[in-house]
Amino acid sequence: MIVQYFLNYSFNKIVSFEHYIKNGQINLDIAIDYTESNGDPINQNSLHYMKADGGSDYEKAIKSCGKIIANYDHDQLFPVYGFGGIPQNSDKVSHCFNINFEDNPEIETLENIIKYYRESLDKVKFHGPTYFTPVIKRVMKDINDELENKKEENHYHILLILTDGIIT
Repeated sequence: MIVQYFLNYSFNKIVSFEHYIKNGQINLDIAIDYTESNGDPINQNSLHYMKADGGSDYEKAIKSCGKIIANYDHDQLFPVYGFGGIPQNSDKVSHCFNINFEDNPEIETLENIIKYYRESLDKVKFHGPTYFTPVIKRVMKDINDELENKKEENHYHILLILTDGIIT
């Protein structure tokens, strides 16, 4: 006589968010609004105004969000774009430009993002309108290019868009 026993079981592993991220790759992309609706950076009501207590409102947002996400970013390279302004050496509005004015938008470390951001305020003429689409498409293209090269990894991208809320 043959006796067969079957054992059915299931195993549910609870994984923390931190563990999930550590097994993948997280990236922070930043887009900054250079439209006229933000106001002139010398105006105290502007989100670009450099306050005595440590920088502009946009700068504070970069620091507070960036320092959390940077802990999980493996290469500490952050693509940073501007939109809605007229960059130096141009005569037309750009809705996606590198705030470091180099070919590669990646900036190493949060401190350098702040440095390039501050320098950009003298190199961009505020204009408008506020269009997010070009920046979003650029980030999506970069993500797709990255995924084609590294299909085996989990990639997470956070796009931090800093704007005054007046969106076209």
